[in-house]
Amino acid sequence: MTPDDMIASCMEPFEGRLNDVNMFVLTEMKQRFQELYQGRTPLFLHGDSPYDSCYRVIAPYKRTHPLTREQISFSAALSSDRTSVEQAFGCVTQLWRANS
Repeated sequence: MTPDDMIASCMEPFEGRLNDVNMFVLTEMKQRFQELYQGRTPLFLHGDSPYDSCYRVIAPYKRTHPLTREQISFSAALSSDRTSVEQAFGCVTQLWRANS
């Protein structure tokens, strides 16, 4: 989802039991991003904690130790963005359901 709330890309459907990180790998997103950013300033994708080891994905800080105010604020901002993305997924799901 782009900063102006547009869905920039949709991929083929995956089985519900397949987790998001596996979808990231199967769709070759790392390679696609490397090609896209070649010679450009790279951007980041927002993800949740399972994505934190994926290429160019930022996730909220894990609470494995006390966080600074800045880390808490950063995590809250990412969580807020994630809510918008989840709502967009819900809208798309409803549209596909209505058309099937």
